[in-house]
Amino acid sequence: MKKWSMASVLGILFLLSAFAPVGNEQRPKVKYPYKGYLACSLSDSQQVDKLVFDELVLKPLCAKDSAGNQLKVESFNITWAERGLYQDSTGLPIIYTDYTVGSFNGDAIPTDWTESFRDRSYKGDTVYFDRIMVKTPDNKTQLCKPLKIVIR
Repeated sequence: MKKWSMASVLGILFLLSAFAPVGNEQRPKVKYPYKGYLACSLSDSQQVDKLVFDELVLKPLCAKDSAGNQLKVESFNITWAERGLYQDSTGLPIIYTDYTVGSFNGDAIPTDWTESFRDRSYKGDTVYFDRIMVKTPDNKTQLCKPLKIVIR
């Protein structure tokens, strides 16, 4: 068994305490210069009817600046939190969430994902569109504000 010296233990504790938050510190809020949109109509965090969501995912994502100018999406990630009702080992019902994650280039949601949304999405599911990268007018890549869509 390896023995630890008092100096190495104290050194590790010092490093851990240096990165620990003090008091009620919170991370600073990120200010995004661009906002991501689903089908150029939904942004931020919204609740959407299932039929409307199924139509919107067929259209590409876009981004806009504060003046409303539209920008081309280069890539994005999707996290689908699919809620389901299951039974535990005693037969009692429990709600369990399955997560499906994908990373995509371009602005369109792939056909296999849109078909899965149409066939399997249900009330209570949440779809996150994050890491939305856009090409700015000066040809740089910039991160957009993410989207959160709750299906109702």
